[in-house]
Amino acid sequence: MSRDINQCVPELQEKWQEIVRLTAEIGIEPVIVCTSRTQLEQVIFWLNDKLPVDEIKRIRLILGMPPETSGKKITRTLNSKHIVTEKQPLSRAIDFAIKKNGKYIWNVEADGNVDGKSDYRQVGAIAEELGLNCLDEINDFGHIEVK
Repeated sequence: MSRDINQCVPELQEKWQEIVRLTAEIGIEPVIVCTSRTQLEQVIFWLNDKLPVDEIKRIRLILGMPPETSGKKITRTLNSKHIVTEKQPLSRAIDFAIKKNGKYIWNVEADGNVDGKSDYRQVGAIAEELGLNCLDEINDFGHIEVK
């Protein structure tokens, strides 16, 4: 799994920089938590809420992944635009979190810039204005992708 914006298609790299610029103007700091991943990582993330936590930790250790897991849903699909392959060497998706005062804010309803709106929803709306898909409508907050 990578957090490197250079692992994304150029269109997403450019639009992410614009998202960062526009959200800074309204006091929101989105940060990348995932750009690309392998098919195997995707499978492990998909299994995260389907197997006992101890089993997921064991599998993650065997695969050289950090063992931390909450047992909560990470992804809804095995067919992610994050997955990179020989045929598709660059990611077409970004997962992001909101950072405020040096801390990650995982509550999707949080209003860190105190304007009466969810910061996650505001980032998603900006992404959509720039022509990206934001998956808020299926409660996949913090995920944007190229159409």
